[in-house]
Amino acid sequence: MRFLDLAERLREFHLVICLTSNEDLDNFESRFLSRLKPQLLSNQGIAEPAKDWLLNIACLEGIPLTRHQATRIIKLSCNNLRDALQRLEIHGAECAAERPTGAARLPAITASQRPTASEPVANPLQTSLV
Repeated sequence: MRFLDLAERLREFHLVICLTSNEDLDNFESRFLSRLKPQLLSNQGIAEPAKDWLLNIACLEGIPLTRHQATRIIKLSCNNLRDALQRLEIHGAECAAERPTGAARLPAITASQRPTASEPVANPLQTSLV
């Protein structure tokens, strides 16, 4: 009701307001629908591009993921990309937990190796060649 009141008081500007709903159009009153241009969207048919997208993200994040695993994640997520990303994050955490403790860890920096305020940290982008 508040939106209807607002929509009726707006001046005629080129204004776009996007609203989303999981409700069927039949559940909205006709006076509400008369002020909208409904666009029905679906996530059906995006499985292949979503799988490639998920594989790309996994690669960028360093998460081991096969095409079969990506297909399974997309299928379990019912083509919901947000859910697929959450499942990928969980998969990455599980893979990290399975790694041996000594795998690809940086050495700890001791107190004597830490720079002081008088010693600037060497930054390769700021270091000039002499």
